[in-house]
Amino acid sequence: MILPAALLCNYGRGFCLIDVGTEGFSEKIDFAVELLPKSVRLGGQNPIIQLHALTSEALHGLSDEESVDVFDRCQLAFEHVIKRLKQDQDEDKSYREELKRLNEKNARKAAESTPTVE
Repeated sequence: MILPAALLCNYGRGFCLIDVGTEGFSEKIDFAVELLPKSVRLGGQNPIIQLHALTSEALHGLSDEESVDVFDRCQLAFEHVIKRLKQDQDEDKSYREELKRLNEKNARKAAESTPTVE
């Protein structure tokens, strides 16, 4: 039995999985293409489009041996996308945590400087 695949996408606050079953797959790829952060699009190219085309060709029209060759050629691109998405997610998390600390510090300062009525 072949299980449905899933596509990993970063949408700001974390990753989401998009079911890439056969129904409406083209729309799902279009959605993933739009979600892919610019930081992953080296040279303005969106790797999702090319990876989809290559893996689709391998899945639907090539022998197992040819499909393995396609995967080997795509591996670097897949790894790049996943690493950059993880890096973006980690940086976003650090940024949100630092903003929270700054806001808490500012709130404490404001509370300390507010005169109390006695």
